[in-house]
Formats: sequence, C-alpha cells, structure tokens
Amino acid sequence: REFTPWQKANWKAACCAWCETTDGLELDHIIPIVAGGINIKENSQTLCRKCNLWKMAYVDRPYYISMLASKAAS
Repeated sequence: REFTPWQKANWKAACCAWCETTDGLELDHIIPIVAGGINIKENSQTLCRKCNLWKMAYVDRPYYISMLASKAAS
C-alpha cells in the first residue's frame, strides 16, 4: 500500500536520510509492505530515488526472500 498524498506531504523530510541530498526525495517504508510493514510515521523515512532503488534491491528484496524462506521452512 502506498503512502497517501497527505502522508507524503507531511512526513517527508528536507533531505535523504542516507546520503543527505535534497534532490528526488521519496517517502520510503523502512519495513516494506510486502514484509509486513505498515503506513505509520515510525515506519517511514525520506530517501532520494537513488538510495531508494538501492535499498529496494539490496535490503528490501533480500529481506522479503528471507522471510518467505523462513515461512516455507516452518
């Protein structure tokens, strides 16, 4: 589930939480929705597009795959 326009407007910080750029900012789920994350402020962070894409590939996807493997093993 996406963040609402209100959440995006009110929760987005002035710079990326990872690299501190101010360009191309997006609101990101710290724990992705597919891994059980929810749309609350405590599960949000502001990332630039580059950092968000890196996080999706190297943090979110492996986390989700690991979660699926754990469920399959139980």
